[in-house]
Amino acid sequence: MIKLTDAYSDLNVLTKEEVQLMRQINMILEPFDQATKDISGAEYISISLVIPCIKGIILKLQAVHKTLSHPAAISFYESIMKLIDEKIMHYEQRTISKLATLIDPRFKKIGFRSEANYEDSVHLLQNLLAAQLKASNHMNTNVTHLNTNNKSTGIFSFIESSPQSCTVSVDNIILVRNFLSCPNINLLEEPIRYLKTRHPEIYLIALKYLCTPGSSVPVERLFSATGYIISERRNRLSPKNVQILSFLNKNYKLVI
Repeated sequence: MIKLTDAYSDLNVLTKEEVQLMRQINMILEPFDQATKDISGAEYISISLVIPCIKGIILKLQAVHKTLSHPAAISFYESIMKLIDEKIMHYEQRTISKLATLIDPRFKKIGFRSEANYEDSVHLLQNLLAAQLKASNHMNTNVTHLNTNNKSTGIFSFIESSPQSCTVSVDNIILVRNFLSCPNINLLEEPIRYLKTRHPEIYLIALKYLCTPGSSVPVERLFSATGYIISERRNRLSPKNVQILSFLNKNYKLVI
Protein backbone atom coordinates (compact mmCIF):
# COMPACT_ATOMS: atom_id res chain seq x y z
CA MET A 1 0.00 0.00 0.00
CA ILE A 2 1.17 3.51 -0.83
CA LYS A 3 1.07 5.73 2.21
CA LEU A 4 -0.44 9.16 1.64
CA THR A 5 1.60 12.17 2.71
CA ASP A 6 0.26 14.46 5.37
CA ALA A 7 -0.87 16.95 2.71
CA TYR A 8 -3.34 14.41 1.29
CA SER A 9 -4.17 12.44 4.39
CA ASP A 10 -7.43 14.31 4.96
CA LEU A 11 -8.87 13.58 1.49
CA ASN A 12 -12.13 11.69 1.56
CA VAL A 13 -12.43 8.46 -0.38
CA LEU A 14 -14.92 8.62 -3.23
CA THR A 15 -18.22 7.01 -2.48
CA LYS A 16 -19.77 4.36 -4.69
CA GLU A 17 -22.29 6.90 -5.96
CA GLU A 18 -19.53 9.38 -6.87
CA VAL A 19 -17.57 6.72 -8.75
CA GLN A 20 -20.73 5.83 -10.66
CA LEU A 21 -21.26 9.52 -11.52
CA MET A 22 -17.67 9.89 -12.75
CA ARG A 23 -18.02 6.87 -14.99
CA GLN A 24 -21.23 8.17 -16.52
CA ILE A 25 -19.73 11.64 -17.06
CA ASN A 26 -16.75 9.98 -18.74
CA MET A 27 -19.10 8.09 -21.08
CA ILE A 28 -20.69 11.40 -22.09
CA LEU A 29 -17.36 13.13 -22.76
CA GLU A 30 -15.65 10.23 -24.54
CA PRO A 31 -17.11 10.98 -28.03
CA PHE A 32 -15.82 14.56 -27.82
CA ASP A 33 -12.32 13.33 -27.06
CA GLN A 34 -12.32 11.09 -30.12
CA ALA A 35 -13.75 13.82 -32.37
CA THR A 36 -11.15 16.34 -31.17
CA LYS A 37 -8.30 13.96 -31.98
CA ASP A 38 -9.73 13.10 -35.41
CA ILE A 39 -10.35 16.69 -36.51
CA SER A 40 -7.01 17.98 -35.18
CA GLY A 41 -4.90 15.90 -37.58
CA ALA A 42 -2.59 17.63 -40.05
CA GLU A 43 -1.51 14.84 -42.39
CA TYR A 44 -4.90 13.76 -43.67
CA ILE A 45 -8.19 15.32 -44.83
CA SER A 46 -10.00 16.70 -41.79
CA ILE A 47 -12.55 19.27 -43.03
CA SER A 48 -14.87 16.52 -44.30
CA LEU A 49 -14.82 14.92 -40.83
CA VAL A 50 -16.52 17.85 -39.09
CA ILE A 51 -20.15 17.11 -39.99
CA PRO A 52 -19.87 13.29 -39.65
CA CYS A 53 -18.19 13.79 -36.25
CA ILE A 54 -21.09 15.92 -35.07
CA LYS A 55 -23.56 13.29 -36.26
CA GLY A 56 -21.50 10.54 -34.62
CA ILE A 57 -21.34 12.44 -31.32
CA ILE A 58 -25.11 12.93 -31.24
CA LEU A 59 -25.86 9.29 -32.06
CA LYS A 60 -23.35 8.11 -29.46
CA LEU A 61 -24.77 10.41 -26.79
CA GLN A 62 -28.30 9.26 -27.53
CA ALA A 63 -27.17 5.67 -26.98
CA VAL A 64 -25.34 6.62 -23.77
CA HIS A 65 -28.42 8.47 -22.49
CA LYS A 66 -30.31 5.19 -22.25
CA THR A 67 -27.73 3.86 -19.78
CA LEU A 68 -27.57 6.91 -17.49
CA SER A 69 -29.03 6.55 -14.03
CA HIS A 70 -27.46 9.29 -11.92
CA PRO A 71 -29.54 12.52 -11.84
CA ALA A 72 -26.43 14.71 -12.14
CA ALA A 73 -25.24 12.75 -15.19
CA ILE A 74 -28.66 13.08 -16.83
CA SER A 75 -28.65 16.83 -16.15
CA PHE A 76 -25.13 17.09 -17.60
CA TYR A 77 -26.25 15.19 -20.70
CA GLU A 78 -29.16 17.57 -21.23
CA SER A 79 -26.85 20.59 -20.91
CA ILE A 80 -24.39 19.07 -23.40
CA MET A 81 -27.13 18.38 -25.95
CA LYS A 82 -28.36 21.96 -25.63
CA LEU A 83 -24.85 23.31 -26.20
CA ILE A 84 -24.40 21.06 -29.25
CA ASP A 85 -27.55 22.50 -30.76
CA GLU A 86 -26.43 26.07 -30.02
CA LYS A 87 -22.71 25.87 -30.83
CA ILE A 88 -21.92 23.28 -33.49
CA MET A 89 -25.06 22.22 -35.35
CA HIS A 90 -24.68 25.18 -37.74
CA TYR A 91 -21.54 23.60 -39.24
CA GLU A 92 -23.83 21.41 -41.35
CA GLN A 93 -25.08 24.57 -43.05
CA ARG A 94 -21.66 26.03 -43.85
CA THR A 95 -20.62 25.86 -47.49
CA ILE A 96 -17.11 24.44 -47.14
CA SER A 97 -17.86 21.82 -44.50
CA LYS A 98 -21.05 20.50 -46.14
CA LEU A 99 -19.50 20.42 -49.62
CA ALA A 100 -16.40 18.67 -48.26
CA THR A 101 -18.57 16.01 -46.60
CA LEU A 102 -20.55 15.46 -49.79
CA ILE A 103 -17.53 15.04 -52.10
CA ASP A 104 -15.64 12.84 -49.65
CA PRO A 105 -16.42 9.34 -51.03
CA ARG A 106 -16.27 7.91 -47.50
CA PHE A 107 -19.34 9.88 -46.38
CA LYS A 108 -21.55 11.55 -49.03
CA LYS A 109 -25.20 11.45 -47.89
CA ILE A 110 -24.58 9.25 -44.86
CA GLY A 111 -22.49 11.98 -43.23
CA PHE A 112 -25.45 14.37 -42.91
CA ARG A 113 -28.15 14.54 -40.27
CA SER A 114 -30.39 16.93 -42.22
CA GLU A 115 -31.87 15.92 -45.56
CA ALA A 116 -32.28 19.62 -46.45
CA ASN A 117 -28.60 20.36 -45.86
CA TYR A 118 -27.68 17.35 -47.96
CA GLU A 119 -29.87 18.52 -50.85
CA ASP A 120 -28.37 22.01 -50.62
CA SER A 121 -24.87 20.57 -50.89
CA VAL A 122 -25.90 18.50 -53.94
CA HIS A 123 -27.18 21.64 -55.70
CA LEU A 124 -23.98 23.43 -54.76
CA LEU A 125 -21.87 20.66 -56.27
CA GLN A 126 -23.96 20.69 -59.44
CA ASN A 127 -23.46 24.44 -59.81
CA LEU A 128 -19.70 24.14 -59.30
CA LEU A 129 -19.49 21.37 -61.88
CA ALA A 130 -21.60 23.39 -64.32
CA ALA A 131 -19.25 26.36 -63.99
CA GLN A 132 -16.25 24.07 -64.37
CA LEU A 133 -17.67 22.38 -67.48
CA LYS A 134 -18.69 25.72 -68.98
CA ALA A 135 -15.17 27.08 -68.52
CA SER A 136 -13.72 23.93 -70.05
CA ASN A 137 -16.10 24.11 -73.04
CA HIS A 138 -15.31 27.78 -73.53
CA MET A 139 -11.60 27.02 -73.60
CA ASN A 140 -12.11 24.21 -76.10
CA THR A 141 -14.26 26.49 -78.27
CA ASN A 142 -11.55 29.12 -78.33
CA VAL A 143 -8.98 26.53 -79.38
CA THR A 144 -11.31 25.28 -82.12
CA HIS A 145 -11.84 28.81 -83.44
CA LEU A 146 -8.10 29.38 -83.54
CA ASN A 147 -7.62 26.23 -85.59
CA THR A 148 -10.47 27.02 -88.01
CA ASN A 149 -9.67 29.43 -90.83
CA ASN A 150 -13.13 29.75 -92.36
CA LYS A 151 -16.43 29.90 -90.50
CA SER A 152 -18.96 27.35 -91.67
CA THR A 153 -21.63 28.88 -93.88
CA GLY A 154 -23.44 25.68 -94.85
CA ILE A 155 -27.00 24.76 -94.06
CA PHE A 156 -25.90 23.22 -90.72
CA SER A 157 -24.10 26.33 -89.42
CA PHE A 158 -26.93 26.87 -86.91
CA ILE A 159 -25.76 23.75 -85.06
CA GLU A 160 -22.32 25.22 -84.38
CA SER A 161 -23.79 28.51 -83.18
CA SER A 162 -26.48 27.00 -80.94
CA PRO A 163 -26.02 27.39 -77.14
CA GLN A 164 -24.65 24.43 -75.21
CA SER A 165 -26.02 25.36 -71.79
CA CYS A 166 -28.55 22.53 -71.80
CA THR A 167 -25.82 19.96 -72.42
CA VAL A 168 -23.69 21.40 -69.62
CA SER A 169 -26.67 21.30 -67.23
CA VAL A 170 -27.41 17.67 -68.05
CA ASP A 171 -23.75 16.70 -67.81
CA ASN A 172 -23.25 18.08 -64.30
CA ILE A 173 -26.44 16.40 -63.04
CA ILE A 174 -25.33 13.05 -64.48
CA LEU A 175 -21.84 13.41 -63.00
CA VAL A 176 -23.22 14.10 -59.53
CA ARG A 177 -25.78 11.30 -59.80
CA ASN A 178 -23.13 8.79 -60.88
CA PHE A 179 -20.85 9.85 -58.04
CA LEU A 180 -23.54 9.59 -55.37
CA SER A 181 -24.77 6.23 -56.67
CA CYS A 182 -21.34 4.62 -56.25
CA PRO A 183 -20.78 2.72 -52.97
CA ASN A 184 -18.92 4.61 -50.25
CA ILE A 185 -15.27 3.68 -49.92
CA ASN A 186 -13.69 2.38 -46.71
CA LEU A 187 -12.86 4.92 -44.01
CA LEU A 188 -9.17 3.98 -44.27
CA GLU A 189 -8.98 4.58 -48.04
CA GLU A 190 -7.55 7.76 -49.56
CA PRO A 191 -10.40 10.00 -50.87
CA ILE A 192 -8.25 12.12 -53.21
CA ARG A 193 -6.66 9.11 -54.90
CA TYR A 194 -10.08 7.52 -55.42
CA LEU A 195 -11.60 10.70 -56.88
CA LYS A 196 -8.66 11.21 -59.22
CA THR A 197 -9.10 7.79 -60.82
CA ARG A 198 -12.89 7.38 -60.67
CA HIS A 199 -14.38 10.90 -60.73
CA PRO A 200 -11.83 13.32 -62.26
CA GLU A 201 -14.30 16.22 -62.57
CA ILE A 202 -15.16 16.09 -58.86
CA TYR A 203 -11.47 15.53 -58.10
CA LEU A 204 -10.71 19.05 -59.39
CA ILE A 205 -13.27 20.50 -56.99
CA ALA A 206 -11.96 18.35 -54.14
CA LEU A 207 -8.49 19.83 -54.58
CA LYS A 208 -9.94 23.27 -53.77
CA TYR A 209 -12.06 22.31 -50.77
CA LEU A 210 -10.64 19.22 -49.06
CA CYS A 211 -7.33 20.97 -48.34
CA THR A 212 -9.05 23.17 -45.74
CA PRO A 213 -8.11 22.09 -42.16
CA GLY A 214 -10.99 20.99 -39.98
CA SER A 215 -9.67 22.93 -36.98
CA SER A 216 -7.10 25.57 -36.07
CA VAL A 217 -4.76 23.03 -34.45
CA PRO A 218 -2.44 22.62 -37.51
CA VAL A 219 -2.09 26.42 -37.68
CA GLU A 220 -1.35 26.58 -33.96
CA ARG A 221 1.37 23.97 -34.44
CA LEU A 222 2.84 26.05 -37.27
CA PHE A 223 2.91 29.18 -35.10
CA SER A 224 4.55 27.18 -32.33
CA ALA A 225 7.24 25.95 -34.72
CA THR A 226 7.76 29.51 -35.98
CA GLY A 227 8.37 30.56 -32.39
CA TYR A 228 11.36 28.22 -32.28
CA ILE A 229 12.65 29.58 -35.60
CA ILE A 230 12.55 33.18 -34.37
CA SER A 231 14.59 33.20 -31.19
CA GLU A 232 16.68 35.80 -29.37
CA ARG A 233 19.69 34.74 -31.41
CA ARG A 234 17.78 34.84 -34.71
CA ASN A 235 15.71 37.97 -34.27
CA ARG A 236 16.97 39.70 -37.43
CA LEU A 237 15.35 37.35 -39.91
CA SER A 238 13.32 39.10 -42.58
CA PRO A 239 9.61 38.23 -42.88
CA LYS A 240 10.31 36.52 -46.21
CA ASN A 241 13.01 34.29 -44.71
CA VAL A 242 10.72 33.43 -41.79
CA GLN A 243 8.04 32.35 -44.27
CA ILE A 244 10.54 30.21 -46.19
CA LEU A 245 11.90 28.54 -43.05
CA SER A 246 8.38 27.95 -41.70
CA PHE A 247 7.31 26.41 -45.01
CA LEU A 248 10.37 24.13 -45.11
CA ASN A 249 9.86 23.15 -41.48
CA LYS A 250 6.25 22.18 -42.19
CA ASN A 251 6.87 20.45 -45.54
CA TYR A 252 10.37 19.04 -45.17
CA LYS A 253 9.10 15.54 -45.95
CA LEU A 254 8.10 16.72 -49.43
CA VAL A 255 11.51 18.17 -50.31
CA ILE A 256 13.74 15.36 -49.02
